Amino acid sequence: MAMDFDTYMAGVQTKTGKTWREMVEILKQNGFTKSGTTATMVKNYLKAEYDIGHGHAMGIWRHLKPFVED
Repeated sequence: MAMDFDTYMAGVQTKTGKTWREMVEILKQNGFTKSGTTATMVKNYLKAEYDIGHGHAMGIWRHLKPFVED
């Protein structure tokens, strides 16, 4: 049986004390909506600041990407 997105992303809160939605807001506040922002930039930031792994970072990116300027 497949795990749903929110269940999978609960690991972010377990690790950081912040929900994945809060992480999206933190990224917005830190300028990750500017044109040219890439998934790799977000992944590297989340790894360095919160020790979030690739899978969770890509889940967060999925919800941040619509806010990134063209």
